[in-house]
Amino acid sequence: MEPIQFEDERGGSLTMLEDAGYYFSPNVKPETILNLQNFKARSSDTLVVTYPKSGTHWIYEIVSMLVNRSSTLLKDP
Repeated sequence: MEPIQFEDERGGSLTMLEDAGYYFSPNVKPETILNLQNFKARSSDTLVVTYPKSGTHWIYEIVSMLVNRSSTLLKDP
């Protein structure tokens, strides 16, 4: 996995990792990316994807309420 630098016309830049045509944040561990090849999603899976420190816990709570058809907050996941 090689880091790739993207730049916009105003000089802003973003570094990503590229693997098999997909781009990943440099914060993702290389072994996590390699393990994606073995991941098999099920039709019952719900993926919660957020940026760090952007309300992930609240999104988890909301999704849990929807999946469980309940308005009760969970304790800790």
